[in-house]
Amino acid sequence: MLKKEHPNYNVQFIRTLILLGKFKQAFSFSKSIQEEGKDIFEANLLLGLNSFINKDYISAEKSFNKLNEITPGNI
Repeated sequence: MLKKEHPNYNVQFIRTLILLGKFKQAFSFSKSIQEEGKDIFEANLLLGLNSFINKDYISAEKSFNKLNEITPGNI
C-alpha cells in the first residue's frame, strides 16, 4: 500500500481529505498513522485539534508538543 511505502502520500492524502471536507476520515487516517509510530506534522496537528475540540486537553497538548519536533515528515 502507498501509505507504507511513500511518506509524502500520507501528507497529501490528509490534505486532500481536509480540502474535501472529510474531517472524520482525516482524523481516522491520522490516528492510524500515529498508531504505526509515524510522526507527521499534519497528522499531529489534526489529532491535536480533534482532541482539543473534544476537550481532551492532555492528548491535545501531547500532539501539539510533537509539532515542535523536527522529523523527516515535517522538514
